[in-house]
Amino acid sequence: MKRCLIARRVSNLIYIGIYWLLLKINLKFLYYVLKASNLQELQTGGAMPGINRQDVYKQKIPIPHIEKQQEIVTRLDKEMEALEGVRLLR
Repeated sequence: MKRCLIARRVSNLIYIGIYWLLLKINLKFLYYVLKASNLQELQTGGAMPGINRQDVYKQKIPIPHIEKQQEIVTRLDKEMEALEGVRLLR
């Protein structure tokens, strides 16, 4: 797998390496993947925690087809809704 660099948000596309391989990505899917990753464990610093660029480059992000991404997002959204409902009951 090649390293992914997200240059900027342009129509939900990601540019990989030196090639202009355009991957369709659901931004909510990317949110869930990053939220579940160990990036927080890589933070250093006190008042303004940051992540070393080299540590970020080492991360691998699986990117399934856009349809599968949407399935995953739909399921996770339902799970998050259920968790929020439980939280509100307390």
